[in-house]
Amino acid sequence: MSNANPHRGEVALVLGGTSVTLRPSYEAIVEWEERLGRGTTEILMRLGASVFRVAELAAIVGAAARAGGATLSDPEAGRLIVADGQVEVIPVVARLLKHALTGGKAPEPGEAGAAGTGESLSAA
Repeated sequence: MSNANPHRGEVALVLGGTSVTLRPSYEAIVEWEERLGRGTTEILMRLGASVFRVAELAAIVGAAARAGGATLSDPEAGRLIVADGQVEVIPVVARLLKHALTGGKAPEPGEAGAAGTGESLSAA
């Protein structure tokens, strides 16, 4: 069972029947930005535009899961994402990316992550 702490911006993701804590730590953010060659804001925009590859999801999930204490490689994350269905994973990854941009706090109108979300980040 995941012990995701929303005050740290953590989110829980169920992969292969196991709840994994995804933590948007500095190290995880740097890792996924370097792997994907894009900043987190651009990554979130691409995710919202549905122009995302499973390898990109796996890089984010893998980095954030390791930051949350799991021993999950990117290829393992990718296989589990495909098995469980990307449609289940994408909203959780979007919340994680929003938390990475806001420190887990609800963004003020006009800030990155505020437009078009329609949801409170604290409820994640």
